[in-house]
Amino acid sequence: MKIEKQNAEEQTLNQNQEKEIVNEVLVQVGENETENKNPEIIIVPIKRPIDFDGTFLNEVKLDFTQMTGTQILKIDAELRAMGTGFDDLWNQTVILKLMSRASGLLEEDLKRLHGADYLEVAFRTRNFFIQW
Repeated sequence: MKIEKQNAEEQTLNQNQEKEIVNEVLVQVGENETENKNPEIIIVPIKRPIDFDGTFLNEVKLDFTQMTGTQILKIDAELRAMGTGFDDLWNQTVILKLMSRASGLLEEDLKRLHGADYLEVAFRTRNFFIQW
């Protein structure tokens, strides 16, 4: 009985520790590096930073924590006005609009990214919705 009680207490302690870890958004990894623990926030490093009025963009932060169905329906309405629609997650225009909403960057600014950086941000955006 003592062993079962001890195992139950250890399991409860482990579960509480896991909850604390999940609730932390950023964890110190190295001296200047942080690792994101919130699966709804994705930080994509940019290998070829671009200049925005004297400020270099060296990462794109995709924050899906506040993305709602209303926003997705607005994207669909915008696309329908352009003669297309939110047909699937393989449509690059759909992905661009989702990237823009999640990052807070303008679509035109995202298009300025180097092709490889652009595709990395696009893939991470698509994968977020596919894996959800």
